[in-house]
Amino acid sequence: MKSTILKPLAFFAFLMVFGMNAMAQSANANLSASATILDEITVEQEQDLTFGQVQVGSNKTIDLDGNVTSSSNGISTVGTGVGRFMLAAGAGSNVKLSFTLPAALDGPNSETLPISFTEDPTGTALDLVGYGNSDDANGVTRFSAINGVDIAAFPTNAINNKNGIYVFVGGTVKAAADQAIGQYTGTVTLTAEYN
Repeated sequence: MKSTILKPLAFFAFLMVFGMNAMAQSANANLSASATILDEITVEQEQDLTFGQVQVGSNKTIDLDGNVTSSSNGISTVGTGVGRFMLAAGAGSNVKLSFTLPAALDGPNSETLPISFTEDPTGTALDLVGYGNSDDANGVTRFSAINGVDIAAFPTNAINNKNGIYVFVGGTVKAAADQAIGQYTGTVTLTAEYN
């Protein structure tokens, strides 16, 4: 009788051990972790956008190469200059450029002077912002000041011991026939970020 009871107990013990082993199976997988370290993005103002003297009732444009055009005769080029930023970022990285732009410059007694970054003195569409490797706008790539631009592969270009490019800002101001006389100013902000 003893062996009759032990055989079924041994059989149940055998089933329990192998049954538990079958339920205790596991699976695993690995993934890798990685990071790409890039240089810090820096943006430095190098030169202001200056229109100099603007005649009432006329439009005046400063192009990326510093050329001045106007809708009036007797264009003054005194005190004019294209705006310029120096931007440093990691070579080969994807960098997005965007602007915060004024619609007008602020003048005396709350007067405003309309400014555009997307058209010439005649109102013809023209992108008046761009970027390039040289500080003289040679070989500049124009882009929309309103939409910004994604630089898919930031170039390798040494500037002041950094890897960088220049971003140029031109514009067109539109003085009304009754425009108040005086100084008008505004702020253009360039934002650069890694994508």
